[in-house]
Amino acid sequence: VLLHLVREFDPNKKVIIFCYEKTELLDNYEETIAKWQGLNLEKIFVDLPIISSFTERDFIPQWALENGYHAGFVGLRKEESRARFLTLAKYGAYYECANGLVRICPLMDWKTRDVATYILQNDIPTLNTYKVTGFNTRTTNSVVSEKAHIISKQLTILKKVDIKRYYELLNKYPELRNFV
Repeated sequence: VLLHLVREFDPNKKVIIFCYEKTELLDNYEETIAKWQGLNLEKIFVDLPIISSFTERDFIPQWALENGYHAGFVGLRKEESRARFLTLAKYGAYYECANGLVRICPLMDWKTRDVATYILQNDIPTLNTYKVTGFNTRTTNSVVSEKAHIISKQLTILKKVDIKRYYELLNKYPELRNFV
């Protein structure tokens, strides 16, 4: 939804997607991205160990600053979690982080039903996870995290959505078996 809204405002806006070696095993990201027409797209491949204390929360802001970016749109919504609610309630939709980056969250007050309605009305390409589990599911294109509950949740979703990819991921990264 965020990508669609930004492209409505500026169809040529550069889109940066951070990918991981295991991204395509987690869901049909490549297929979904390919359905977007005319994206000014740059994929950044993040080479982090599957279990790491240095996560995308650390990598992405560092990468942005090193590459001359000072602001970015983020699809955070208050409804997604208590932590996001508190953060967005405190800092708002437009927030300058301590490192100087500006985080813009135009969807912060959107409800899941708003997101789902917008997706359906605009025929936006979506991941298989949403087709199987609904739009309440939070997804990520990485299991890179030091937090066991995040990894466990993502693996549980994957097992429900695509058992073949689930076993491919576990076979490729045996250390993930500790989280299932």
